[in-house]
Amino acid sequence: MLNERMDFLRCHELWAGLPERSLQALAEAMSPTQHEEGDTIIAQGDSGSRLYVLVAGRAEARIPTPGGEVIVVAQFGEGDCFGEMSLLSGDAASADVVATERCRALSLDREAFDGLVVTDPRLLQGFVRVVTRRLRDTNRAVARAWDKGQEIVRFLHEQSPRYDAFVGTHPTIRELRSRLEDYSRREDPLVLQGERGVGKEFAARLIHQNSARSGGRLVSVDCARLAETPWGDPLFGAADRAEAAGAADGEVCFVALAEGGSILLKNVEALPPTIQERLVHFLSGEEEPTGVRARARVMATSRGEIEEAAAAGRVLPSLARLLTPHTIHLPPLRGRKRDVPALARHFVLKHAGRLKKPVVGLSDPALVKLVAYDYRLANVDELEQAIERAVIMSDDRLVDAPEVILGPPPEVRSRGLNLLRAPERIVALALRVFPGVFRGLAAAVFLGIIIHCFAERSRGGGHPALTLVWSLWWPLLALSFLLVGRAWCAVCPLALAGAAVQRLGRRKSRIPEKMTRYEAQIVMAGFLGIVWVEEATHMRHSPVATGFLLLSLLIGAVTASALLPRRAWCRHLCPLGGFAGLCSRAAALELRPTADVCAAKCKDHSCYK
Repeated sequence: MLNERMDFLRCHELWAGLPERSLQALAEAMSPTQHEEGDTIIAQGDSGSRLYVLVAGRAEARIPTPGGEVIVVAQFGEGDCFGEMSLLSGDAASADVVATERCRALSLDREAFDGLVVTDPRLLQGFVRVVTRRLRDTNRAVARAWDKGQEIVRFLHEQSPRYDAFVGTHPTIRELRSRLEDYSRREDPLVLQGERGVGKEFAARLIHQNSARSGGRLVSVDCARLAETPWGDPLFGAADRAEAAGAADGEVCFVALAEGGSILLKNVEALPPTIQERLVHFLSGEEEPTGVRARARVMATSRGEIEEAAAAGRVLPSLARLLTPHTIHLPPLRGRKRDVPALARHFVLKHAGRLKKPVVGLSDPALVKLVAYDYRLANVDELEQAIERAVIMSDDRLVDAPEVILGPPPEVRSRGLNLLRAPERIVALALRVFPGVFRGLAAAVFLGIIIHCFAERSRGGGHPALTLVWSLWWPLLALSFLLVGRAWCAVCPLALAGAAVQRLGRRKSRIPEKMTRYEAQIVMAGFLGIVWVEEATHMRHSPVATGFLLLSLLIGAVTASALLPRRAWCRHLCPLGGFAGLCSRAAALELRPTADVCAAKCKDHSCYK
């Protein structure tokens, strides 16, 4: 047995030049081992304490990926050795070594190796030759992989289609287009926040396509699939220069691939904390330990608020501070139902052309069905999938309602008497009178009451303006909320004055986010303030105080309309509007669109906006 081992070692490149005494000592220190097919000879993460030399059989080095796949990084046959890198450095094994058939090997443990090296240092020369050759092969493999990756990415970039703007005419989409255009001219890191399927990645591609980096690549990365490896992570690569040499063949980081372009981090809140720390360094302009300084713009997507994710511990506070100043919110599809017909027609033409089908549009019942649905699972993606299925099933020029397959229908509202189903001439007459004539009368009476409050003093039997306001208008207003809902809002003189101011000024400032977030508290505070002032000043008996109240409401409506977008006073600030909204929930009359008239069961009151 000893002679057989010596004959085998004498022919091996590692020890071919050793004297007989050293070769005999080495053969005596080695232990024969046997491994069946499928046996793990070295496990990834084990301490490097043993060198193996294959006498017969075959084995391969494997690295498991976070996705459950296994990558073969090296294959070994008769005469090959493995485990020498860990034996020399003391680091843990970076891969599993598994027998692919029955194997016989000679193993040398660390203690015996150290003793042999002390006796004859020439043992190290062979190891140095093997390690040098393997490093050279690794460098060549990395270079080939880099060139191949660059060519693949360049090809994909050349083949990628141009993206048009978001489809739709809703005000939120018009504002979104404006913000996307603005950010395409900037270099700041950006977060695109919205529900699943609203078009966050589409928005990122539009920004990149229209930016100065459009000549570079947009690399899209799903952060939920990123995980650390023994030598670093796929986003930034090796954690330090020393570990870079241990990376797998062909390992190229995503940030380097995005050099000169943009990188999109999808679901950024799913990044592991250590990678988030490296991202903070990168966004702050600090050099990575490996020298990664790629010039790439970072964009990220998130389904929820970054601040909430930071409060829950899923995002580092330092990363949240860098990302939150530049956030674009994408609205859900159910909040802009008026855009569903245009989107549906766009997807019909897109998939009919791809599938070479004769479909050119949708029937009215199909449109009604599409607009009535809420798309809570995947928003625009869900609509596109429904249209694609319908186009596949249809053989006519128009997609019909039975071919539109959606989820459970929205909750059916309680049935009632539809006043618009009255004879057409009566409806036409009513619409000519309401709200235009009533609005003009209400404005004239309102203005007359204000003038009368300041022009005449109360005499003996009372003041006519006080009687009109407190004994007639106020009780009838509260009663109207319970009977006809918010019909008063259609004839309100405050809304008329605000609309007139906006037609003159056309100023378009954005509504502050805090105003929409705390609108209920603002309206409640305003209403309680009116009640308190009414009691404190005995307003019911003072025409001047009553006049100041009405004038204050008018000034508030005019000021808000001059500074903020359309109907901001009515929707977010008006105390009477808040009171009307509360009472009108139980009103006998409801004012809302119907499917057969508007092709929608509108839930966001777009016709009022």
